[in-house]
Amino acid sequence: MNYSNQANQSEENTGELVNMYFKEAWTNNTKSYLVYTAWTFRQMMDALSRFIARDFHIEYCILRIVPFGQPKGEKGDAIDIYGPLASVPIREYWNSTLNMGFYVKQADDIPWHSDDE
Repeated sequence: MNYSNQANQSEENTGELVNMYFKEAWTNNTKSYLVYTAWTFRQMMDALSRFIARDFHIEYCILRIVPFGQPKGEKGDAIDIYGPLASVPIREYWNSTLNMGFYVKQADDIPWHSDDE
């Protein structure tokens, strides 16, 4: 396989590289990380969760992310990286890169699924 084929295959596996925004719930604290849009939510969290935990001063084991764009905002449902969305590519969750991002919370702050629906 020549270099250009390797580059094309790599691009197909990783997708576009974008700045993904993370905002600590109920604060003004934000960070951005480079993320491949072809990554699944599980792959993204495997790659970034320790950095996110460090940057937002949240223990790694209780870190939860809530996608932007939910009607309940910061109180929306967290992504369960072992649930059905674990294998969904990030680019398939949002229809525009303008909406891509997450609120960051501790597990104690939110249920996995809202009780008041």
